[in-house]
Amino acid sequence: MTKLAWFLWWATILIDMFGTYFASAHIGKYNGMFYTVGPSIEINAMAFFVIVKNYSSYLQEKISGTDRNILLAFAKASFGIYLIHPIMIRFANRGLMGWKLYPEMEPQPLMILVTALAVYLISFAFVRCIPRIPYLRRML
Repeated sequence: MTKLAWFLWWATILIDMFGTYFASAHIGKYNGMFYTVGPSIEINAMAFFVIVKNYSSYLQEKISGTDRNILLAFAKASFGIYLIHPIMIRFANRGLMGWKLYPEMEPQPLMILVTALAVYLISFAFVRCIPRIPYLRRML
């Protein structure tokens, strides 16, 4: 089952990367069709869940110290990241954070990965800051 999950995870990443590239090249501008909720995103999420679930006991034994704390911080923030990332994508695409992300820049497959990583890290930072704001802390 784990080998199938790894295959599906990588396959959907490649399908999304190159599908976006070719769809965008065909119309001459960025086409984010592969990054909306759809079959490849759903399959990717399920495959990643299976991978992490199968390796969780291994990770608990092998990872310690700072690496474990970092992993736990991301694990605790994962639901918040899931909820906030669409807003962060809009902010990044519109330049509301003082800079813009351009997933359509060349080389496009690489820029898509850079954009995804940047949005993930920004979302993580935002989720970690929310409890430090007194009014929002009371709401949570």
